[in-house]
Amino acid sequence: MQEAREGMLAFDPEDTPALLDTLDNYLKEYDNSDDFKTIEEYLPYRIPNAGYRVCSHFTRWTMDIHLTEEESEAVHVFEWALGGVLALANDYFSWKKEKFQLTDRVRNAVPLLMNQ
Repeated sequence: MQEAREGMLAFDPEDTPALLDTLDNYLKEYDNSDDFKTIEEYLPYRIPNAGYRVCSHFTRWTMDIHLTEEESEAVHVFEWALGGVLALANDYFSWKKEKFQLTDRVRNAVPLLMNQ
């Protein structure tokens, strides 16, 4: 991973640090010990966990798109909705496999919705 970071920094020393900060934040928040009982509790965890911030930021970085703080705030609602679609679609299509995995906690919306 260090080699990839160094290569990205050499390629674009101006914008890469912000992208790497986004990636670092994603890795820090990826796992969580909370046990979710409702979809309302789950979504604020799952949407960032699905990696939408990293994907959005990486897409802008590769396309050389630079948003101001105001522009970032303007697209946040759209990106959050996109993250929800991404996360819930992933949960739906992965449930057949995940339901048979041994784990100490469920990280999928399907059983949460089934129990609500």
